[in-house]
Amino acid sequence: MAQNSRELVTNLFKGKASERPPFCPWVCSFAAKLEQVQVKSMLSDPGILSRALSNAHKLFGYDTLLNHFDPSLEAEALGCEIKWQEDSWPPVVTGHPLEDMTEFYDLETEGIEKKGRIPIVIEATKRLILTKKKEVPIAAMITGPLTLAKHLKGDAFSRQLESEDEEALDLVEDTGSICLKLCRAYCELGVDIIVIAENMQDLVIPNVSSVLASPLKSIFNVSRFYNVNSILIGKISDDKQAISICRLGADAVSLSGGFNIADAQEKARENNIYFSITVPDTAFLRTDAGNDDLIKLAIKAGDSGLFLSSEWEVPRGTNVNSMHEIMKIVRG
Repeated sequence: MAQNSRELVTNLFKGKASERPPFCPWVCSFAAKLEQVQVKSMLSDPGILSRALSNAHKLFGYDTLLNHFDPSLEAEALGCEIKWQEDSWPPVVTGHPLEDMTEFYDLETEGIEKKGRIPIVIEATKRLILTKKKEVPIAAMITGPLTLAKHLKGDAFSRQLESEDEEALDLVEDTGSICLKLCRAYCELGVDIIVIAENMQDLVIPNVSSVLASPLKSIFNVSRFYNVNSILIGKISDDKQAISICRLGADAVSLSGGFNIADAQEKARENNIYFSITVPDTAFLRTDAGNDDLIKLAIKAGDSGLFLSSEWEVPRGTNVNSMHEIMKIVRG
């Protein structure tokens, strides 16, 4: 009998061999397209969100069900202005409350779980756990402390980070405390995986470890206390960032951008971290055959701590036939 999604993901995090690697695409906006609803409508209603995500999973049968993919969620709850993007993607952050002289402690951070659209995602997560958890691992996404700090501070944060300004480092510690609260909230709900999403591609970071090690350690300690696994997904710009991320203590990493995959994979192995082979956006968007070569590496390495994921959020414009084709190849 073929192994189910729960067995595949459990084996991954236990370092056990499986008949194939689990496939964990980060699906959100694509689910809205399949459900024929606006992204804004989906991300503003727990019933629509949970139903769309559940139906998308039912259609394709991938191995992890993510509760949302909206990097603006926490930022909006902390006072950032957002702009919805013509129904194609989640909103983008356009206003930064710490851009002036406002300090982090001036923000309303108490009860973050009840602010903005976070209660919508929490309610949707509860419904997914109730209806889908026995079938597939439920993952909860949290925007990482570095990305959240950038949302709050704006362009000035990038400059401060490059010069290793103490103010920038302190802000990452502060945003890490927000991530920690959400991690605990999701773990108490009963999710199986915490996904931390960091977009570093436009940041010059002299020492990623010195910036992220402390806040992420606290987050991962909490997830492990609840026996919840962690995946750190990152958009990165160079080998140095890739190597550093593989030292930060997540159970698994999923990276995209300009870096040497072999070197990063070796560093992950040295640190007992499971590594993702990312399926590029072009594989989801293409209308012709030819995805085989894109995932053969991971298929052959199903017993060596590798899994498959998307680079970032699965594109809303994903071709349905391409997704079916990828699933067919993954299942062998």
